[in-house]
Amino acid sequence: MANNYGYMAKIGLKDDGLEKSLAEINLALKDVERSISATDKAITNAGKAGLDTTQLWEQQYDLLRTQIETTTEKLKQKHPRYERRTSCCCR
Repeated sequence: MANNYGYMAKIGLKDDGLEKSLAEINLALKDVERSISATDKAITNAGKAGLDTTQLWEQQYDLLRTQIETTTEKLKQKHPRYERRTSCCCR
């Protein structure tokens, strides 16, 4: 019924800082995903050419680790209680 009247209630919570930090984290995640995709293509092409791909695999590993760290930071920003939950469960 509330939709029929077009009223919207605004709760007095300010989340401008949270939105900005999440936007920055999302941008960082997209950059890492692009780098991972480029590295995947480079590994495929190097493998087809018979070249050594060890350095590319190391780069891929570093990018995946960065992605995990950035996602963890995003979770911490979204859910401040995340830190407490993980510290209680991992004793």
